[in-house]
Amino acid sequence: MGSRILVLVPGSTARGGIVHYFNTLGVKVSRKVEYFVRGARNWPQRRGQIIELLRALSDLALFAVRLTTRRYDLVQTNTSLGSFGVIRDGFFIIFAKLFRTRVIVFFRGWDKACEAKIEKAFLPLFKLVYFRADCIIVLSSGFKQKLRDWQYQKPIFIETTVVDEQIVLGLKEAELTSKYDQEKAGVNILFLSRIETAKGIYELLRGFQQVQAKYSSAQLMIAGDGRELDGARTFVQEASLQNVTFLGHITGRAKQDVFRRAHIFVLPSYTEGMPNAVLEAMSCGLPVLVTPVGGLVDFFENGAHGFTLQIKDSTSVFTAIERLINDWPLMLRMSLTNYRKGQKDFVSHRVAERLDSIYDTVIGTKMEH
Repeated sequence: MGSRILVLVPGSTARGGIVHYFNTLGVKVSRKVEYFVRGARNWPQRRGQIIELLRALSDLALFAVRLTTRRYDLVQTNTSLGSFGVIRDGFFIIFAKLFRTRVIVFFRGWDKACEAKIEKAFLPLFKLVYFRADCIIVLSSGFKQKLRDWQYQKPIFIETTVVDEQIVLGLKEAELTSKYDQEKAGVNILFLSRIETAKGIYELLRGFQQVQAKYSSAQLMIAGDGRELDGARTFVQEASLQNVTFLGHITGRAKQDVFRRAHIFVLPSYTEGMPNAVLEAMSCGLPVLVTPVGGLVDFFENGAHGFTLQIKDSTSVFTAIERLINDWPLMLRMSLTNYRKGQKDFVSHRVAERLDSIYDTVIGTKMEH
């Protein structure tokens, strides 16, 4: 287990799935993992095109120095299939291969518009660079099939994001049974994600508007920040919505607490890779209401883990919430189902075991040139 792995990660100011993934896994993987920061250092702002171009060139130069001065068995890139990320990490793949280093590409998101653009005009160039990777990790079978359609022949692994075990620390089935054992005076609904239009924040708010008209004691907790935070606040004010709380970006104990106070988790996204908040909510025993996007379609069972929502449809949000409000025994069954699946598949030590197995597969194979 003496092999050394270099993982490309965003800057410390970034938020999102990649940062959370590696912060959570920490030292749980058995191999020696080092990190190399590349990308914007003051997310979400950029300091101008020229400055960012110079920063990108500096990152590549430092990366080359790192590969020259230290011996790595593997470089792992983590990016989304989006125009900017694909171009940026493509250069790092080229450099790694120039140093005869194995490469894993982990696509943490998948932009269908970028996919169409690649397929229409840039597929030969994409294949020239990305097909040099020794394996690719994706978050859904649909993404895997697209790579196979493009004739990538090397191993492709389907993975999930990861749940920090601290979030579920001490949580037992008895607590969930007590939480859902009888109809309560009110229900707590949770949204935890970036507050963006594409995350379905306005569909949620319109759906909650209908919920509140019939169930005045219902509560909505909105955790996160993003470009539509002010817009969401304005919507709540202009619609005279009551019982809506904006919690801001939360981590650690605050996140653990909000999951345990909530009864239902809602994320009506337009598109996703594998939304980590959904896995966290499931692992904490929440029924989840989600759209059929990204990697969720590979495991999510409508009626067992929660309910599937229609994309860009606030009425389906209302209908699903109302169905659960009127069936607390169903909420309990979903709660226990989700908690058990989280313990089996999503908590960090389980994900680390699978990632170690992927590293074994790649590092244990003969280099291809």
